[in-house]
Amino acid sequence: MDVRQYAFLARQSSAVVKPREHFWGMPKRGLAFLLANVMFWQPMWAQADGIVVATPGTTLDNAGNGMQIVNIATPNGSGLSHNQFHDYNVSAQGLILNNGSAQTSLSQLGGIIIGNPNLKNSGSAQTILNEVIGGSPS
Repeated sequence: MDVRQYAFLARQSSAVVKPREHFWGMPKRGLAFLLANVMFWQPMWAQADGIVVATPGTTLDNAGNGMQIVNIATPNGSGLSHNQFHDYNVSAQGLILNNGSAQTSLSQLGGIIIGNPNLKNSGSAQTILNEVIGGSPS
């Protein structure tokens, strides 16, 4: 840091340097910085809560191309996989419901994806029930 530009202050008497009556510069800058960050990050915070799983057994993952995957819950004896969500906001790109019990599966949106680990012992579900139990609109 070059401090030579401030050397003239050391040579002057304190009467020459004007005292500040109000020091609003830094608080205003801090507030502007805070608001700029909130405006920048807000859309990403809104997208972060796109899909929120409510019950254990249903998990979220991502395909190799970034597409979001929902690994559905293990189906019951009737072949029903019941999945509950607090929020279920699907992006414009779509979503993959992984009902693949094999080691890998081919999907239209994500290409080849890893099979659903919840279905290894039970096989694929006959019916998938996705229930939104959160209070906010999807």
